[in-house]
Amino acid sequence: ITNNVDWKEPKTQSSADVAAADRAIIFNLGWFCDPIFGGQGDYPPEMRAVFGDRLPEFTAAERELLKGSADFFGLNHYATAWCLGFIQAYYVSLIIYVTEGGWWSMPASNAEAGVADLPRLLYYANYTAEMLKAINEDGVDVRGYFGWSLLDNFEWERGYVERFGTVFTDYNFGFDPN
Repeated sequence: ITNNVDWKEPKTQSSADVAAADRAIIFNLGWFCDPIFGGQGDYPPEMRAVFGDRLPEFTAAERELLKGSADFFGLNHYATAWCLGFIQAYYVSLIIYVTEGGWWSMPASNAEAGVADLPRLLYYANYTAEMLKAINEDGVDVRGYFGWSLLDNFEWERGYVERFGTVFTDYNFGFDPN
């Protein structure tokens, strides 16, 4: 299982805002991860408190099957290293693989501009440096990082409008409209 989570920051440091930010992360991530990684084989208590009996109940046998049923925690993640530390603290002692991470940009006007993509280079350099800090300073057990895509690709929502790959793709190479 691979999950996606976006980090949330509280608007202020008030207890209500801090709790709202934490709840947003837990609802987004915990809905799918708590049954497997949370130790109880169930949805987060915060979700049960809000949604009550609208959430399906797991049988005792289902809970036992769910608990710890994944070999690693797969994470699609694109920003902020804080999320890696949160996952390690919240779910305790997980092996984490960032199964997708990367940067998108608008199409370059030509191949030379596409190759000279400093923002993407800086993104990968900064992201992996922060991940290394999480490993070395916080003890987060990250075993692998997989870039978003080797080549630019057709994006399900926007087609070829944005660029995703680490290698520039010239869609017009060899194309003769005549």
